[in-house]
Order: sequence, then structure tokens, then C-alpha cells
Amino acid sequence: LERPRDKKNRCGRAGGGGHSKMSPGGLKRVMAPVSSQEEDEEGALVHASPSGKRRKPSLPEAPEDPPADGSVVREGVPTLAAEPASSRPSGTWRAGFIRRVHVENFMRHQNFTVDFGPNVTFISGKNGSGKSATLQALQCCLGVRARKMGRGTSLGGFVRRGCHSALVVVTLCNEGEGKEAYKPEVFGDRITVERRIDTKGSGSVVIRDSTGKKVGSTMWELNRILDHLNLMVGNPAVVTTQDVARTFLSNDTNDASRYKLFLAATLLDQVKGNLSGTSLATEKMGDMLQSKQKDVDKTFAEYKRAKKQLEHAKSIEQHVQLESHCENVLAWKDVYEIGDKLDVLNHKLEVKAPAALNKCGEKLDAAAKEREGLELNRERRVNAVEELTGRLEDLRQTVRTTKLSLKELTQREAKHDKDLELLREELGERKQERQEMEIALREMAESSDASGAQALRREREEKIAEAQGAEKAAEDELGRAKEAFEAELAVFNEMKGELHDRKQQVQAVKMDIRDMEEDIERLSGRGRRSGASWAQNPNLFGQGYDRLLHEVEARVSRGEFRHPPVGPIGMHLELADAHWGLGVQAAIGNLLGTFVLHDEKDLQVFRQCARRAWGGGRQAPNATVSSFDRKLVRVPQNRLPPQRYATVQSVLRCNHPTHSHVVWNTLIDQGRVEATVLVDDFEQGKDAIFRGNARPASKAYDVTGMVFEVKGSGTQVSRQTLRDNQKTVRLSVAGQDDEGPKRQLQSRLKNAALQLEAHVAEELRLDACMKEKDEELAGREARIAELQDECLTLRDATSRTLEMVREALQEAGEGMEGMEAQISDLDVEVARLEGKIREVEEMAEQIRGEVDNCQSLIESKQAEQAKMTDESEAMVSNAQSLDKEMEATSNQVEKWKEKEAYIKKQMKVLEQQKAEYKPRYDQKREAAELVCPESEVQAALGVVSRIMDQELDLRSEEDMKDVEKLLKKMRSSIQQMVKECGSLEELELAFFKKEKEFDNEQKIFTRIKVPYDMIRESLEHRWMKFESMRRNLQKITQNTFNMNMGKRGHAGQLKFSHKEETLTISVRMNQGDGKAGRKVKDMKSLSGGERSLSTLAFILALGTECESPFRAADEFDVFMDAVNRKVSLRTLLNFAVDNPKQQMILLTPQDLSEVEEIREEIKGHQDYHEKFIKLIRMPR
Repeated sequence: LERPRDKKNRCGRAGGGGHSKMSPGGLKRVMAPVSSQEEDEEGALVHASPSGKRRKPSLPEAPEDPPADGSVVREGVPTLAAEPASSRPSGTWRAGFIRRVHVENFMRHQNFTVDFGPNVTFISGKNGSGKSATLQALQCCLGVRARKMGRGTSLGGFVRRGCHSALVVVTLCNEGEGKEAYKPEVFGDRITVERRIDTKGSGSVVIRDSTGKKVGSTMWELNRILDHLNLMVGNPAVVTTQDVARTFLSNDTNDASRYKLFLAATLLDQVKGNLSGTSLATEKMGDMLQSKQKDVDKTFAEYKRAKKQLEHAKSIEQHVQLESHCENVLAWKDVYEIGDKLDVLNHKLEVKAPAALNKCGEKLDAAAKEREGLELNRERRVNAVEELTGRLEDLRQTVRTTKLSLKELTQREAKHDKDLELLREELGERKQERQEMEIALREMAESSDASGAQALRREREEKIAEAQGAEKAAEDELGRAKEAFEAELAVFNEMKGELHDRKQQVQAVKMDIRDMEEDIERLSGRGRRSGASWAQNPNLFGQGYDRLLHEVEARVSRGEFRHPPVGPIGMHLELADAHWGLGVQAAIGNLLGTFVLHDEKDLQVFRQCARRAWGGGRQAPNATVSSFDRKLVRVPQNRLPPQRYATVQSVLRCNHPTHSHVVWNTLIDQGRVEATVLVDDFEQGKDAIFRGNARPASKAYDVTGMVFEVKGSGTQVSRQTLRDNQKTVRLSVAGQDDEGPKRQLQSRLKNAALQLEAHVAEELRLDACMKEKDEELAGREARIAELQDECLTLRDATSRTLEMVREALQEAGEGMEGMEAQISDLDVEVARLEGKIREVEEMAEQIRGEVDNCQSLIESKQAEQAKMTDESEAMVSNAQSLDKEMEATSNQVEKWKEKEAYIKKQMKVLEQQKAEYKPRYDQKREAAELVCPESEVQAALGVVSRIMDQELDLRSEEDMKDVEKLLKKMRSSIQQMVKECGSLEELELAFFKKEKEFDNEQKIFTRIKVPYDMIRESLEHRWMKFESMRRNLQKITQNTFNMNMGKRGHAGQLKFSHKEETLTISVRMNQGDGKAGRKVKDMKSLSGGERSLSTLAFILALGTECESPFRAADEFDVFMDAVNRKVSLRTLLNFAVDNPKQQMILLTPQDLSEVEEIREEIKGHQDYHEKFIKLIRMPR
């Protein structure tokens, strides 16, 4: 018995009467045994929880000084009493025993718990102490209605005043042998039922197992538990409430009430009610059968009259049958004729046309695929030709520029050669003139003094040498300036080439950045979905695949596909290891965008989806047909490479929810994934394929996409299969999200951005340096021009000096001085000419070197140009042949499209013809079926053939004309006979109509009569069983009642009147000293105690056949004196010790002091134990 755990839950507090709700945890605390205890400040017992916090006990212990006659524990400020937990009875608990009843805010109890013993539990207390509320709570929790409990018309009346709801918790024992317990594997050894009711009478039920876990919450489940445990809490013999006890123990009862109690206690009232209802329904069925029998008899009489009339017209039956056969044959003639035409049309539509259309579609797909391949090849060739043409044009421009330079150099060389020849001729002339003058001078010197001329010569030579020195210095400086200019020009050209290369690098990095940004954007749009890989964006496997999938899903929802297509395959594949991403993509990249269809019909629907999604302007996506019913291909072990090598199949995972075998079969059939090896590097690829260590595999891919394979001729091939823009892995990694690849791409993008920034900075630097170098070259060109002008000026100055010397010599007069001056002048002129010749020769030599360089450059460029021209012509020729092939392929595509359109047009024409013939055929066939079923046509044709003595054919026009002639003849004969004996058709129609009507009514009558007879027979048998069972129960109850009375020396008899539904009790009370008292038939003449004792014996006798695991009685000893009350107690305890498998709960307002005395009397019984009886006293 439990104290209230929280003062805040008490009703009647200020602020309203709230109710306390019991949680599952609270229920576990109520059921938990007492462990460790300590006292709080108020003296109440509390449990020590594992966390060290103090909490109220679920099962409080007894007070320190309990009374000697029982344990008392008070609820709140004195309330409830119970035995201490340490002294609980340890009897045998059985399935269906009541272990505990706990109530909150129920009737007068705020928080009340009572634990029962396994055998006998007495609860005593004054009137109004709430002991009867225990049985009311038990019945309420286990589903008894309020009217049966006698406490009002609604369960809301049980809620404590001032509260909103009440809680009742009943704990049932679920222990037992064999099948006694109810689902012990689910509930354990206890079943707890919680019933919460509110003031409106509504409520809820919760069923929990031994651990407090919720198992059920329906009355249906509760009724199953009660039926299994045989708990009849609504039976007055099992639970004898206060009202029932007082009624039967007082003078208010009568024989009819006792008989009703007998029927209710033995459940015979339910059986009788069911049988009575069935009897009433059976009587109604009998009345209906009699009415139906009259209808059947009337119809049978009419049937016999029609049959008799028909027998008179049997003489013309043969003619009518022959007429019918002819009509049947002629009725089906048109049907067969139109049917043959329809068969031809159906054969064309269902066999020939689809086959031709499929063939046309295959040819069209093959041609379109070939055209697409040719277009790709042509596009590659065109790009290569354009690239080669650009290079060739650059080369030609170089050759042209070089030729122009060569022409200019040649012209300059010819000019220099001509100038050199002229200078040499002039030099020869000057030398000859000087030689002649020297000869003349020597002759003059022999005859005169030459001292003055020598002085003049020295002066002249000094001036000339000074002028020539200045001119030579200027020419040297001009040469150095030109050399510096050439060096700077070479540096400028080198920087120009470097700038061009840097710009190309910038463009390449920008393209890489754009590709990486597109990959990141695609990754950002990705996400997982059910049954598919991380590539939620289907456009990764083909442009426009999102629209295609949307159209496919719409067709699937309309049921146009036999099986929903699987694809693209790449959406259902994942990588087990990202290490093999590029290798797998190189191996099966062309299959990732493929769709798999179940059959040809689904393929046609899929192509319609593609045309609808893409408008017919593009080629249909890759699609293959593979039956979805085909099981997963089992690859033989001899076709697999050694296990030390990874294969494409071993590193892939398929996540399709229903058709993963379809994906694997496609990859095995078309991609040979089971025999394609993956290697780490070039050496492993050579070892696996070229050296044959991975046989039977003939192809391998490394982690960069390079393929290793051996061709049919034994040629070993290793080449890169992936272009730079194909090195983005489109497959996800199993167990990995998009963030890893995205982070890698973002890191690469960051590095590319830094690289781009460095390239741009270098480009800007080179551009600035080139501008500076250009300005420097312009300055040097200006300096060279200045030096050239200075050289010309110095040459002019030298010429003027020579002229001045010449004039001075002329002023000096004729003779030797003049001749010497002329010789000196000639020497200067010769020196000048020789310098000029040397200068021209050096320039000519330089020009010849440049000419040789230009010629060699032109020759090499022309050779390269010729080679590139040949290559370009070959590419152009190849492109032209590809154009021709594309034109031929396009013609084939157009041809097959036209043929496909023609076939579809013809199919529409055939459909129209079929649509025209089908209604006619159905109409003719329906009319023919009304005349004769098709199964009887051949029999009718055989009969007519025998009559006409010839073989007839329904499809022969001449034979059908002969049949029409025979039909006319038969009709003429029948008309003649009808005039004589009446119409056979009318008679047959009337006869068949009556026959059918009679058969229908007979069948209906039989369908009703057969179950009626079975029900009636079964009902009679069950009434007999009921009477037998009632007699047996009557005998058992009478014998048990007499035995219960005889145990106390009394005698009793029960007299049943089933006809009047009364039960009379007659007793003979013992007068003591072995003397029998008088026989009393009227219970009212007995004293209150004797009448209560007799009624108690009667109630015990009634409950013998209930087989309920427990019985309860409230105020069983009312109206008894002390002697009879003691006798009643002894009777009950002896009954309890004789029935140890039945729990008894007894409530009384009287004192229980006699129990100890009676306990001593029954101690010798074999089933008695020390805790057989449990006493509970309610607080005052």
C-alpha cells in the first residue's frame, strides 16, 4: 500500500482539484520492491535512489508499532493499512491472480494501493472506509460497465469529487504451468492494466508488461487477456458486490432472482439468449420457405403444361433443326470473311509492321550513330585542318617575308657588287694615274730641288690624316652602334616570343579555371536520392538528360512501360575507392549514359520520350535491351583474372534498389567489367597485359586513364584515352559525400588562380620591358642615323680638305710641287677608295651571309610547307571522303526516316482499316453468337454437309449459295407444317421460359432450404446440449450446495423449475445434539444469520463451475450473528484451503478476530502455509 508521493497532487488543495498522472516510470516505482530506506524529517519512509536523491517510497513499510491483529499504514494523515513488505505471503502465484490494485482520485481515495495474497485476503473496515471501492476499481479497470457495478450509469461518477480524472491500475499475475500464462514471452510474469477515466465517463486503457513497457492500448487486447485467463469480473458469482450480497442476504430476493443468478453465474443466460435469437430467426426462415414452396409448385404446374404442348410439335423438330443449322452456318459466313481480313491486318500490324519498324529503327539508330561518329571524326579533322592551315599560313607568311628580305638583300648585294666593281675600276685608274705621275715626278726630281714640295706635302698629309682619322672614328662608332642595335633587337624578339608563350599559358589556365568552376557548379547541384548515386544532376551523363528523365517518369506513371527504364547507368554506380576513378571512367565512360530497357516495346516508348524531350532534333541516347527477368550473370572462374589484380567490377558498387542485376548484366555484356584489369602504373600494366600475367584479361587501365591492350595481330598498344577535359570523375565514392571532390577542385582552382595571377603579372612585366626595349631600340636607331649623318659630314669635310690642299698646291704653281700635290691627292683618293672598297666588301660579305641564311631558312620552311601542304591535302582529302561518307550516311538516315515514316503511315492506314472492320466484325460476331455459339458452327456445318452430301467450306462463296437454297426450301416446308400443327418456335420459347423459371425458383428454394435444414437440425441439437448442460450444472450446483450445508451439519436442497424459471431453496438446519431441525422451504422464515449462511453456501456452489482464478465477495457476512458468521468464515476458509488454485478476496465491515481461531483449525491441511491468509484493515 502506497502513500501519496507528492502533496501537490492531493485533491482539495487551494487553486483547484488537479489530478495526478502516473507515468510509466511511476508505474515501475509502484511495482518495484523496497531496497534501501531512510527516514525523512516527518518520519515517512523514503527510498535512497542511485543518484543519492531522496524520494518517496513506492511501497511504504509498516509503522514502527503495528497493532497485534494486522499491519497498519496510514495514507496521508491516517489512511491505509497493510502488511509490511517483509511479511508478505509467499504462496504459489498462478496466472489470473490479482496481485495489486492501485487507485488515484477514485471514489474517496486520493492515492491508494492494496497488495493481495495468493490465497485468501481479508479486507476489513468500517462502512465508508473505502474497502468496497477496491472491488469497484477492479471491475472498472477490467472493463465492467457502471450499470453492472450498481454504482450509477456512468464511470464518471467514480472520479473523486473536485478532480478531473481518476486512475486505476490492476496488476495481474502471469505465472503458470503450460499454457496458463498469456504470452509470457511478451508480458513476463506480470500484466499491468491502467484505466484512466474522466468526469464525462470516457477514458483510455494501457496494458504494460512486467518491466512497465507499454504493450497494448485497446479493449480488444484486454478482452483477449481476460478470456485467456478466464477472468469473469462481471459474473456475480465471481465478484459478489455489496449490492448483490445485500440483495440475496436480505428478504428482498425471490425464487426468480435466484434462478437468474444461477443462469448468470453458470453463463447459461448467454447461451440461452443466443439460442433463442437463433430460434426466432429460424422460424422466420420457415415462414419464408413455405411461401417459396407455393411459388415453386405453381411454376412446376405451368412447366408441365408447356412441356405437354411442346410434345405435340416434335414432328417438325428435324426440319427446324436443319433450318437452324443452315442459319448458323450462314450467320458465321460473314464473320469468317471479315475475320480473315482482320487476321491479315492484325498480322501486318502486330508482326510485319513492328518487325519492319524495329528493323528500320535499328538501321536508323545505327546510321545515326555512325553519322554522329563521322561528325565527331570530321569535327576533329576539321579542327586539325584549321589548326594546320593556321600553321601553314604562318609558315607561308614567314616564307614570304623571308623572300622579300632575300630579294632586298639580293638587290643590295647586286648594288654593292656594282659599286665595288666601279670602285675597283676607279681605284685602278687612280693607281695608274699615280704611277704615271710618280714616273714624271722622278724625272722632274732629277732636275730640280724638291725641299719646298716636301714641306708642303707633309703639311698636306697631316691635314688629310687628321680628316681621315675623324672619319674612321665615326665609322667605328657607327659599327658599334649597329652591333648593339642588333643585339638589342635579338633580345626584343626573344622577349616577344616569350610574351606570346605567356599569353598562351594565360589562355590555357583560364580554360582550366572555367572547366573547374563548371565542375564545382555541377558538384554544388549534386545530392543523393533514393536508389541513385550522388549524381543527382543527370546532365553529367548526357546533355538534356533531366528533361528526358522527367518525360520517362511521366510515361511510367501512366503505365506505358512494362518495366520502368534503368538509367543512365552512371546514376546507379559508386566507386569503392576514389583511387580508380579515372581508370574506371576510361574503361566504361561510354556506358555511363546508357539506358536499359526490358523489351522492344519499352525501347519504342523510350525513343518517343527522347523525341518528346528533345524535339526530334537530336539523336536518341544510348539504349540497350536486356530482359529484367534475366538473373544475374554468373561469370565462370576461368574467365576471371587472378585475384591479386583489381577489376572494374570489383571496385564498383551498384545502389539500384530493385534492378541491380540489370545494371551488372549490362556492364558484363557490353563493358566486360569482370575481365578488365586496373593497375597503378605503366610497369604494372606491361606486366599484367604485355607479359600475360593477368590472363585471360586482355585489357587494363591505369589510374591516369592509359589503356594497355593486345590487338588481334599481337600488337601491343598503350595509349592515353582521356583528354584533359575528360579528367573529371563523374562517379561518386561509396560512403563519401560531394565535399571531398569539391574541396579538391576548390584547392586546384585556388592554385590555378594563383598561377594565373603569376602569369598575368609576368605578361605585364614582359609587356613593360618590351615597351622600354622598343623605346631603347628607337633611341639606338636615332643614334645610328645621327652617326651616319656624322660620317657623311666627316666625309664631306675630308673631301673639302683634299680640295683645299689641291687648291693650295695649285696656288704654289706648276712643276714638281703641283705634281707632288696631285700624287698626294691621288694617294688620298686611293686610300679613300680602298677604305670604301673594304667597307663595301664587308657589307657585301654580311649581305651574302644573310642571303645564305635566308635561303636556308626558305628551303627549310618550304620543305616544312611542302610537308604540311601534303598533310593538309591528305586531311582535306580525308575530310572530303568523310563528307562523302557523312552525306551517304545522312542519306541513309533520311532514307530510313522516310521508310520509318512510310511504315508508320501504312500502319495508320492499317489501323484505320482495322478500325473500320473491327466494329463490323464485332457486330457480325455478336449477332452470330446470338444465333449460334462459335463452338457449334463446325457441327452445324457437318450436319448440313451430310444432308447435301458434299463437303462444305464456310469461306467458299459457291458452297454458301447452296446452303442458302437449302434454307429457303426448309423454311417453306416449316411454314406449311406450322399451318397444320402450330409454331414450334413459340412452343419451344414458352417451354424454355417456364423451364428456366422453374429451375431458377427451384435453385433459390434449395439454396434457402439446405442451410435452413442444417440450422434447424443444429439448433435442435444445441437445445438438447443446452438442456443436458443445464441438468448437469443443476446437479453439480445442488450437490455442491448440499455438501457445503452438510459440512456444518445442515442439509439443503435446490429445486429448479426451468419452465417457470424459478429456483427454490429448502434447508434443514441442525438443532444441535445430532437432532435435525424442521425442513424450511421459505427462506424468509429463517433468521438473518441462517439465511445468510444458506445463501453463502448457494453462492459458493454457483461459483464451482466458473473456473475463475479468483473470487471476491463484499459484505458476505451481513445480517449474520456471531455464531453464523464464524460458521461462514470457517466455510469460506475450508473452501479456500480445498481450492488452493483459486484466489479469494473477502471484504467485511466486521472484526476478524475469529480468523486466528479458524486458522488453527485448518493448519493441518496439506495446502496450508503460514501466509495462506492475509489480513488488511482499512484505516478509520
